[in-house]
Amino acid sequence: MYKKLDNTYIPDFFISSIIYHEIAHFIIYKIQKKTLPHSKTFYNILKMIDPNYEDSRQWEKNNKMIFFN
Repeated sequence: MYKKLDNTYIPDFFISSIIYHEIAHFIIYKIQKKTLPHSKTFYNILKMIDPNYEDSRQWEKNNKMIFFN
């Protein structure tokens, strides 16, 4: 999968959103002291910390074939 991210077609904001996604997991762990699946709280945190959350979500929805072919 990592090679798929090393593609000039993938916008920088999407790569950054992957990092924000992982940071949100870390924040959830620090708050709740356990690893949880993608919950409503997780996505609320992600929306707060990722300035391009909506753009990245839409881009991923429109380009899933890059990752799942």
